Amino acid sequence: MYPSNFPDITIPDDFNITNMLVNRNHAVALAVDLEDGLVFYSDVASKAIGMASLRVGSTVRYITGATGSVEGMAVDWLTKHLYWTDNPRGTIEVSRYDGSYRTTLLKDKVLRPRSIAIDPAKKVMFWTEFGPPTQIERASLDGTGRMEIIGPTQGVGQMSGLVIDYKEKRLYFADIARGIISSVDYDGGGIRQVISKPNSLFFEVTLYKDYIMWTELGPNQGIFISNKETGEAVRAFPMTEEVYGITMYADTRQKIIHNPCRSYNGGCQQLCLNSYEQTNGYVCHCSMGYYLADNGRDCHSDLVDHDFLLVTDTYHRGIYQVDLYSNFKPEALRLNGVKNPIGISFDPVERMVYWTDVEKREVNRASLDGSRQDTIAIENIGQPDGIAVDSISKLVYWSDLATRSISVSTLDGSDRKTLVTNIAKPRAIVLHPVEGIMFWSDWRSSTVIERSYMDGDMRRVIINTGLRWTNGLAIDFEENRLYWCDGGLDVIESSDFSGRDRRVVLNLGDGRHAFGISVIDQSVYWTDWMVKGLLKADKLTGQNNVVLGKRDFTRPNALFVVTNASLPSGINSCSENNGGCSTLCLPTAIGRSCACADGVDLAQDGLTCVSELDIQCPLDFIYGGVEESCDRSAGSTCSVICYSGLVPAVDYVICQNSGSWDIPRSAICREEQCEALDVPNHAIFSGPCNPPYDQGKLCILECEPGYVRTSGKPRRVCAHGGEWLGTPIVCEEMVEPPPEGECSSELAFQETPEDYSPVQDDLVQQSCTTNSPQADITWYKDGVRLMTGSVNGIYILPSNDLLIPGFDTHHQGHYACVASFSGRECLRVEVDFAFDPYRHFEAVPANASLDVGDHHLFECQAQSAIDSVTWWKDGSRVHQTDQIILISGGSLLIRNLVRQDSGKYTCIVSDQRGNQRGKAYAWLTVADTMNPPTINITEVCGTVTSPEATMFTTPGPRDGRVVGGQQSLPGSAPYMGRIWHKADRTFVCGATLLNQRWVITAAHCIVLYQLQFRDILLYFGDHDTLTSEDHQVIAEVDQIIQHEDFDEESFDKDIALIRLKQPFAEFTDYIRPICIPPAWLAKMLLQPDMMGRVTGWGQIAEGGPYPRYLTEVDLPVVKSKKCKDATTFEVTRYMFCAGYASAEEKKDACQGDSGGPFAMLHENRWYQLGIVSWGEGCARDSKYGYYTKILRLHSWIDRNISD
Repeated sequence: MYPSNFPDITIPDDFNITNMLVNRNHAVALAVDLEDGLVFYSDVASKAIGMASLRVGSTVRYITGATGSVEGMAVDWLTKHLYWTDNPRGTIEVSRYDGSYRTTLLKDKVLRPRSIAIDPAKKVMFWTEFGPPTQIERASLDGTGRMEIIGPTQGVGQMSGLVIDYKEKRLYFADIARGIISSVDYDGGGIRQVISKPNSLFFEVTLYKDYIMWTELGPNQGIFISNKETGEAVRAFPMTEEVYGITMYADTRQKIIHNPCRSYNGGCQQLCLNSYEQTNGYVCHCSMGYYLADNGRDCHSDLVDHDFLLVTDTYHRGIYQVDLYSNFKPEALRLNGVKNPIGISFDPVERMVYWTDVEKREVNRASLDGSRQDTIAIENIGQPDGIAVDSISKLVYWSDLATRSISVSTLDGSDRKTLVTNIAKPRAIVLHPVEGIMFWSDWRSSTVIERSYMDGDMRRVIINTGLRWTNGLAIDFEENRLYWCDGGLDVIESSDFSGRDRRVVLNLGDGRHAFGISVIDQSVYWTDWMVKGLLKADKLTGQNNVVLGKRDFTRPNALFVVTNASLPSGINSCSENNGGCSTLCLPTAIGRSCACADGVDLAQDGLTCVSELDIQCPLDFIYGGVEESCDRSAGSTCSVICYSGLVPAVDYVICQNSGSWDIPRSAICREEQCEALDVPNHAIFSGPCNPPYDQGKLCILECEPGYVRTSGKPRRVCAHGGEWLGTPIVCEEMVEPPPEGECSSELAFQETPEDYSPVQDDLVQQSCTTNSPQADITWYKDGVRLMTGSVNGIYILPSNDLLIPGFDTHHQGHYACVASFSGRECLRVEVDFAFDPYRHFEAVPANASLDVGDHHLFECQAQSAIDSVTWWKDGSRVHQTDQIILISGGSLLIRNLVRQDSGKYTCIVSDQRGNQRGKAYAWLTVADTMNPPTINITEVCGTVTSPEATMFTTPGPRDGRVVGGQQSLPGSAPYMGRIWHKADRTFVCGATLLNQRWVITAAHCIVLYQLQFRDILLYFGDHDTLTSEDHQVIAEVDQIIQHEDFDEESFDKDIALIRLKQPFAEFTDYIRPICIPPAWLAKMLLQPDMMGRVTGWGQIAEGGPYPRYLTEVDLPVVKSKKCKDATTFEVTRYMFCAGYASAEEKKDACQGDSGGPFAMLHENRWYQLGIVSWGEGCARDSKYGYYTKILRLHSWIDRNISD
């Protein structure tokens, strides 16, 4: 179940349920992240955890599996980690939101854990345990500091659901045995009963404002709501189906605060976990198979060279090595990009690991230490499963369920042949290269095991009875026997190579699921999905059946043993000189067969590969090619030529018989890598800086303790040409701090910011350092302090660097860096960032408003002759037609305009490689002024129709905005407009759309900025200030009318009207007018304590930063006398006030919201009752916000917009 703010809205008895997660087998636990707009759920039947974006039509996918019964789930929304309890396994686990780096935090004496709750601000988690004994425990979010806070001594029964009141710092928990819901503080003290409901089978609880909600199973199954203070029942929603998890999607539940893990993952290579046990507030943590390095950030593993097992694991997304003669602890192979590895094999000659990845649909290989990693097959790969290496013949074989085939290739994948086809469901595969035979299992309607020569000849079924799910095959090379494990019959068996002399080695018993198998010496090894580990037994008798090491795997798949005795030894007909074959030499029981890659024929000599056509490798490949004069026939060698800025991965390429180069086309030319970064004296890396050093690789350095950075850039980025951007840091011994409150005469800036003129989306980084680490560094923009973290796309890093990843017009302004001691300013440096979005343009398009039938030319030209220009309209590429002409040089001509040509046009300049260098926007408005469309405003005004706003499940962060408000949903206030000052290139005020042509705002916006109609543009459909949305419209203006009696001193009659040059021909889901209420309705609504909504992009705190997204705040109307008593300024009859008297509520409009609406919802329509006018500060104690009262200005509005 996923209810939202039930208590605060009117819900009829026949209320509707929005079903987000359909066709789930048995969804139980729920958790949401408001900032990212995600919902997580556990599927107990599928034993998996899923994730979905809260968007209409978004896909639902599993992020991890092989769970038991996950009945509790919670998110750390600050660090983006998912925590869950697994009841039967007795574990508390954590992973990233995508399921990566999954690890078990707690499992010792965790007794049937149920519900879990997290307070990221306090870095603490709580969970209930069924036991016995039943109890509530708490721990730091890294699993340390564990302690019991509620247990049997407090007289509790059997505890289930758990939720946190973040404001009161109390836990609410349900007790099934006693039929009550109680609350305690974080230490387990102050216990009090909240709800008494005997015989209720509580499952989960949640909170919203003053209400507690819970689900029940059994005869009273449903959702129930009560006041959490009084226990008084509020609502009940009986259900015909069982209900389990319940959670709230409300911004009040997840406040965003600064957290070190939100910046570069805290420098951690894998998990960055909140921890109240650590002085810095967090700790780096490694997943299974890794240990934390001495630097406290990187994750390492200890690998051995001989006598080990290799195991793939689906949900750990990795390949693991297990030492056969140690403690059987898994050590991870340090590989990149592994998603779902299944089959595994090994080449002892080149010491390479080979595996199939069913999710990526690839066949891969890598060296044991991970320094070399290649994809050897990716084209025409469907569902790769089993894999086996013939190190004698230098071949690799794999099965593919999707293509119903077995393929073979050279070890590097350069020559590949589909060998065996028409296999219903090929799974495991195993080779005996010395004997020249191979075996595979086929999960047809009646599973069989087949064998053939390794060239695919002499294929026959050797076992066709007593099989169900034959997952793994292995060969005992000492005894020449075939072993297999069956996950359906829970058995391990063996036979000779003809399928005779069949023996049962071991009956595994019910509840097992063997998958991979290997044989070595006197033992058989196998993996088991249900045991979640490795097992071993005597290969002849099945005795001494033991689990090896801890059961830390999630879904262990294939298994491969590497010892001298486990690998085939000897020679075959392909051992020397590739058996005389030009391409593929495939061993058989009677010799060998030469073969060619798919599409290439074998010559009459039986050795050489030829083609009916002349083989020609391509002249060009991705980002490069070969010289036209080079002979590109099979066997020829050509030098590589790469585009500017790229380097060849090899000096030359060889044309294969298949007509392809010996290296994948996408890998021949690559961006030049950087050399390993030199570490200056007394400097250390503050995060991982491991090879390969590709372009864009980021390494961060810091000074050792006792030293301070006096110059240089801590962030070094590998750039084009293999050069590291940024100057090396210089670390010098610290300067002693001055006495408190004084400035040191030796204090000096070492690095200072500089004036800068970036273009659109530029990366801007400015450093500001002193020679004393005790000096406090503070950044300001236009006089407003920038806090550590991120505000409006401006980041202040822990190193005190200022970072803007994608520069936009909103980031231009006057910046200052201030160094101070104990709050006293000692040094200051000031710079200007001037926005230059058109650096790469010779000409840019301009906005236009034209009539139907006109022609229009959008000018656009790149400054560089080698750059290209493309055009886009409303997010779609513009192509040439009879009406639309793409002119050489970059301009765009549209002839015989129609209304449908209205929209946003974007000119994009790109370099030779397709990299975008700049964008220029222009809006075209086409109207039929002779026959303007007529829209019945009363039908559309005040309505909300956008899919995001009409669904309560919506994406996007919901952190605090306005002052004490929250982020609005796209399209939830479609009447909102913004006034743009052309000359100052900034937004000055809000406004509201009244009809097709007229907009209302505050008169003081016009007067204070001395605006003329030619000075401004109006933006509609806007939501995100940092991006230009496709549904956004920019309109020109041809008239401004301010109230003739507006008083600049008192702000009396603070109202103005703006007329659009072209009326709206139609309204959209994101642009719609608001309603102006008739006098009788306005009087009814504008009563004390009635709630209204203010929307805008004003400051989130007095003197604070501006938000990125449109924000909203709900405020109550205040009695007229209170309005007047709260201020010394005049409050006239044309004003009213709204807000809260106590600053603790901290809700108000603020600077930048002026001119926007104060609106009320009545019968599903929004009506404007006021205009944001003035106030004393923002959200100050005993102060309110004041609004122009539209009720008293109806006639003035009607008189001026009568046209």
